[in-house]
Amino acid sequence: MKQKEWMPLTSEQYNFMPATRLFFLDATKKQIPVSGFHSFKNGKAYMDIRLLSLFKVQYMEGKEMNISETVTFFNDLCCMAPAALIDERIKWLETEGNKVKATFTDFGITVSAWLHFNEKGELVNFVSEDRYAASENGETIKLKWSTPLRDYKITNGYNWPVTLKLFIRILMEILHMLPFPQRSQSQCKNNNILSMNLHKKHE
Repeated sequence: MKQKEWMPLTSEQYNFMPATRLFFLDATKKQIPVSGFHSFKNGKAYMDIRLLSLFKVQYMEGKEMNISETVTFFNDLCCMAPAALIDERIKWLETEGNKVKATFTDFGITVSAWLHFNEKGELVNFVSEDRYAASENGETIKLKWSTPLRDYKITNGYNWPVTLKLFIRILMEILHMLPFPQRSQSQCKNNNILSMNLHKKHE
């Protein structure tokens, strides 16, 4: 696939308990602003993408998106709110070396992931096979969701990873539905991680 130029993208994300994740997106292509809102609440998720914040370009919802956003919320808990991992909705299944398999169940949806730790007990990766994405031909397929974490640093008394990378065709649900390039560089604001670098890796 021929790669095109990088596209600037800014986003803001807010997480709450009970499981709620609100993701706001702003991008520009050929001087035309595009905005997006990705909502996950009460086990239901949807994505609304609009040109000029007015004209609806893409709207997605359904079972696969609900499952995918449950994975994403579980990922957020593990990476940004580890104290929440004592939640009764999380079940610890098996261990293998420095990694442990866990499930997260919410609103009748159960997803699983392997959590990888280093010798210091720091989380260094989260890997799930349960997340969906839209393929180039419009089909919904499962893709591995992996978020390596590194460069831990004490900030305000808390040990946080400075860098987190997402290895998946991230935001593919958006980018494949719009006349945008296949790659994007994202600058994200996050209250818990000092800097977040988002990348896509074609599996």
